Amino acid sequence: MLIAASGDGFLHAIQPRTGVIFWKYALSRRGVNSTALVVGDTIYTSQSEENPGESTCMGALAAINGSGAGDVTQSATIWKNKEWMIGRAAPLLIDEKLYTIDDSGRLFVADPKTGKEISST
Repeated sequence: MLIAASGDGFLHAIQPRTGVIFWKYALSRRGVNSTALVVGDTIYTSQSEENPGESTCMGALAAINGSGAGDVTQSATIWKNKEWMIGRAAPLLIDEKLYTIDDSGRLFVADPKTGKEISST
């Protein structure tokens, strides 16, 4: 399964050989430029645009349960941290810590189970 973000603001799970879409997840109201990180059935992803259904908050770092089929709705969200605008850097998991860099170049370290910040630089 290929997990890819796209210009329509969705995260897509696609079978590469056939192009069959397993599921899609509404991540942003605009295009998503960052690469998702897949660890087992959990997908860590981010964006720096407007959040779907909201007009006051931009950006998010999220963990999604990717084991579903069809439309993976917001109910598949394990957690979503809307405090950070991370539109270009892919998250990285090292020693049970999730590292990411926001669009201003600030490094964040988050708990991969909760999305809460552990530390920042």
